[in-house]
Amino acid sequence: MTIVRTGGLGDTILVLPTFEILRAAYPAATLTLVGSAWAEALQPLVPCGVRVLQFDRVFPAAHRGGSEGGSGTDVLAAASAVIVYTATPESDFVAHVRCACPGPVLVWPVAPAEGVHAARHLASAVASVPSDPDALPMPTLRSPRGLRFRSRWWLDRQFGRGVRPVAVHPGAGGRRKCWPARRYADLATRLDAPVLLVEGPADGDACREFVQVVDPAVPVVRAASESLPRLAALLVESRGYVGNDSGVSHLAAALGVPTIAVFGPTDPAVWAPPGPDVYAIAPRGDGPWPTVDDVLIAARKFPNDRPPGIRA
Repeated sequence: MTIVRTGGLGDTILVLPTFEILRAAYPAATLTLVGSAWAEALQPLVPCGVRVLQFDRVFPAAHRGGSEGGSGTDVLAAASAVIVYTATPESDFVAHVRCACPGPVLVWPVAPAEGVHAARHLASAVASVPSDPDALPMPTLRSPRGLRFRSRWWLDRQFGRGVRPVAVHPGAGGRRKCWPARRYADLATRLDAPVLLVEGPADGDACREFVQVVDPAVPVVRAASESLPRLAALLVESRGYVGNDSGVSHLAAALGVPTIAVFGPTDPAVWAPPGPDVYAIAPRGDGPWPTVDDVLIAARKFPNDRPPGIRA
């Protein structure tokens, strides 16, 4: 069984419950995810039983509307069935999939209906999923022990032996989804906990503003442009995580890290990260964003010691 799902980090993690359903139904099947570079980067964290291939490598001409070249045809020919999540069901690529796969091909819309959680929408391609959120399997990612050990050693050098920071990611894939960096700084100042500041390639402005505004007494260490497995290990070794509607928030939640996801213009009923310990905080009343007090209440519930339920 092969699933084609491109997109960002969060988009990739949201399709993992679909794989959990398929694994339970077909324990002996070979499951393959053809996804973006984010999917390939997640491979060390994905439980065994799921093979991950990068779309642009197996279908190098697909972005030009073609399908020739690469190993994609062989992947499709070996698949017992293929699911393609796409916004363009009539594309040449979908036509190529139908020709190359000897089994059934299901083309499923990538966008969920209003008010339907994205993970439930994607999983509905393979099963009838009740509206109860607990009926859907959680995304499951695991950080390798070796990476966690090295990350713990690095954190000990930065903050002191055994100190577990709160991971803060003030960025996101789009600026409109970013809670103001000054509010993150106010939160960190009032929480009075050491901060691991997560900084991706597009997060420089938000992180600089955070550092400028936060109380100098708050210990802040940047984790800038880390590899995905390394970032995952750092998150697992943190006491909790606070971020926007972003892929990193989905990563933290899927690792079992206590997670606060701050929502503004997007709908948490659709995009909240699934996970065992997630607070999705949306604005109340007429304001465009939650208040610092709203987020602080949830952040004060972070444990001081190693969070329970972290997946090893």
